[in-house]
Amino acid sequence: MLRPMPLGRLAEIPASRRYAAAVAIAALAVLVRWLTIPLLGSGAPYLWLFPAVLVVAILFGQGPGIVASAVGATAIEIWLVPRVHGVAIELADWGRIAVVVSSAVIVGEIGKRLRDAEAALLESDRRKDEFLAVLSHELRNPLGTIRSALSILDRGTDRGTAPASPDAARARTTIDRQMGHLSRLVDDLLDVSRIKTGKIRIERRPVEMCELARRTVEDHLSLMLANDLLIDMRLPDTPVWVDGDPIRLSQVLGNLLQNASKFTPPGGRVFVSLDREPETARLSVKDNGLGLDEDVRHRLFQPFAQADSTLHRTRGGLGIGLALVKAVVELHHGRVEANSDGPGKGCTFAIVLPLDTEHATAAADSTRVVEALAQKKRILIIEDNRDFAAMLEVLLQLTGGHEVYIAENGPKGVYLARRLYPDVVVCDIGLPVMDGYEVARALRSQAATRDALLIALTGYASMDDAKRAEEAGFDYHVPKGGDPEAVVRLLDHRPGPSPA
Repeated sequence: MLRPMPLGRLAEIPASRRYAAAVAIAALAVLVRWLTIPLLGSGAPYLWLFPAVLVVAILFGQGPGIVASAVGATAIEIWLVPRVHGVAIELADWGRIAVVVSSAVIVGEIGKRLRDAEAALLESDRRKDEFLAVLSHELRNPLGTIRSALSILDRGTDRGTAPASPDAARARTTIDRQMGHLSRLVDDLLDVSRIKTGKIRIERRPVEMCELARRTVEDHLSLMLANDLLIDMRLPDTPVWVDGDPIRLSQVLGNLLQNASKFTPPGGRVFVSLDREPETARLSVKDNGLGLDEDVRHRLFQPFAQADSTLHRTRGGLGIGLALVKAVVELHHGRVEANSDGPGKGCTFAIVLPLDTEHATAAADSTRVVEALAQKKRILIIEDNRDFAAMLEVLLQLTGGHEVYIAENGPKGVYLARRLYPDVVVCDIGLPVMDGYEVARALRSQAATRDALLIALTGYASMDDAKRAEEAGFDYHVPKGGDPEAVVRLLDHRPGPSPA
């Protein structure tokens, strides 16, 4: 889709081209006025020049505007204005020229201020995006550490090595629930800039929507039960295939379920249905909650839009979820629909996606989540945050008895990798001395780790960061602060343990 060039970018065009364009536009205005004399007569000779000068002054600045007005006005006074005493320009003519030139000066100044204001807004927006990226990095480090520690406590409880006190169990559950909420808020903050700049990453493949809906509802079942809500689901008997990103589509349905849980009072019902239409798949989430009025419905999919605008904000959230739903669905060439009979009468959200007829007979295991193989592996963690590295080490040892080593900087990590021949290297990007990208390139260049699984683990989670990680040689890019066992689930993507 074509986008208009910002005013500030137009001012960056070389001066010679701006002045040449100004003269050309003025000449075109004079020519058009001359061609329309048979229709309009010789009155109002400045009919087309004046708006042309305004456009030039706004787009290219004061100088080109003055040149356009002077050149155009002079040409009009000489060739288009009827004269009694020859072609000499009289005092009244100079007055009209002065009016046009003065207008160009004034409008040019207005255009300059508009460009300056736009540049200031763009700079502010750029700094905001940088702030969100840095904020996410700073928050993901402690979030990742805490969630890993919680996972270790849970596994320790299963093995009987942690206190079984009911109070301790409730505390762990509360911390885990609040950490999950905080992690989602961090992800939502990052998605703000992704929505606006169109940098939401989509990795398409055949997706069976029945299985995706079933898994996503199961993942959110505990949320519904905690809010005293009943959830029903109706799925077709035959598979429904679409071409899309299963992670993003699951996120879309999850956002709709979370939205329904927030705005449906205890004792309410949420109904999820999937229908196969001739050319599309329709996935709907219907509730009998608070409903929507017409004003809210029209702004519901804008970033930061909130149906709950009261001072106490009991339902929480940043107002990003539905905006993300719309952006992701449109990237899949689909659409989102929101309907409600009014306040207190519930609402229905539906996502409509094109069917993937080419892969309708694809194997169902193309979208199945593969569990990590219970096979001992040699893993090297390169991480300067000692607490995070220690928690990840314990988690990896508990999940599969893996052999884990830690290096606190890049050079030491590369040295250890050359001696250990690790199956997997988990490397932070923001390392001192030698950053993670340099480490990955060094690991890929040496025989010991040329075929190892490289996982980038970082607080930076934008699409550009993931692309840089891939170009450097990483196989996967995992953000900190999310699911602490995300690394565990990736361990099976390289076969076989290292030789002793």
